[in-house]
Amino acid sequence: MSAPGTSSRGRSAIGRYWWVLLVIVVIAVAFVLGGTDRRGGPPLDPRSTDPDGTRALVLLLERYARQVGVSSSPGGAGTALLLVDDLDEPDRRELERWVSGGGVLVVADPTSSFAPPIAGSVGALTDHTGSAIGRGFCNIEALADVDALDVGAGSAFSTDDVDTSCFGEVRRAFVTVTGLGSGEVVALGSADPFTNERLGELDNALAAVSLLAPNSERSVVVLEPPGPGEGPDDLYDVFGDLWALVGPGPRQALVQLVVAFVVYALWRARRLGRPVADHVPVRVPSAELVRGVAALLGRTANPQRSADLVRRALRRDLARRVGLPADSPAGDVATAVAPLSRHERSTIEQLLGDHPVADDDELVALMGPTESLRREVLDGRDP
Repeated sequence: MSAPGTSSRGRSAIGRYWWVLLVIVVIAVAFVLGGTDRRGGPPLDPRSTDPDGTRALVLLLERYARQVGVSSSPGGAGTALLLVDDLDEPDRRELERWVSGGGVLVVADPTSSFAPPIAGSVGALTDHTGSAIGRGFCNIEALADVDALDVGAGSAFSTDDVDTSCFGEVRRAFVTVTGLGSGEVVALGSADPFTNERLGELDNALAAVSLLAPNSERSVVVLEPPGPGEGPDDLYDVFGDLWALVGPGPRQALVQLVVAFVVYALWRARRLGRPVADHVPVRVPSAELVRGVAALLGRTANPQRSADLVRRALRRDLARRVGLPADSPAGDVATAVAPLSRHERSTIEQLLGDHPVADDDELVALMGPTESLRREVLDGRDP
């Protein structure tokens, strides 16, 4: 039979070193998270497995198309997918020539110049209870078997100048097809149906295959979004791109360093042991402090010091009043203050000077004129 205090001492030791167990658990979690093979990237990146990436779309197309690639130009492909239109003018003209030569461009950026004019939010085409949209009016043959899409948030295009449309009404639709030379441009009001998060919802996958790889002979190129340093100068995007370039090993080390620093900071911030009472300094009211200082000066029986304090304070306040430095000589202050006072310049200089004060009677005689000068110049009152 164990001693009565054994279990209590064990529980006390566990409670005392709980932070050691916490460090071990946190480092283990960081090791697992940092060692995963998960690949991130900017939104709509065809190589990203994040919810807003499009890696699942590339894997899906590889099952139905003859060839699927990720590139900055369509090359010899039959279909090109433009998820983010950040093209400069030369690339835009090159892509336009490729479509005119017979290519099919699928644009999932409603703000692209290849897309028709926007006629409002896609919310007007849904049932207002979610992000699902039915086929509605549709004359696009490739989407004959697609009944509903989970479109997230997007736009509806005007159908005035398009050839065919689907998922909408006669005047506006989520999907439009417009001829351009020998080719055609298929525009979608949002890229959300192609993301990893929504590709498996409703008929999104079927619509992607029907538009991008309608037969096994079609080769598809996904035009990649801008790489690090090529996109917008948003600080969050820049750091996100840099983090994506870091390998799993250095990333894991950085995560562990951050976790270790946080745990160390928490450990140092927590005071172990009994609370210690801090002695708060005694607070003295300002009026009581002034009275105490005055009493001490009175006990010293030194009228010269009291006179110096009064004249120094008055000289400083008058100097600030006329725009002079606080440590200006008495003569300069008297010259500047004389036009504002009824006192003569010589009188003001004598009041502000450092002539000796021998006894209390001379100190009292000094206080009256100095207070009169202060009220006249600083307070604007008659002496």
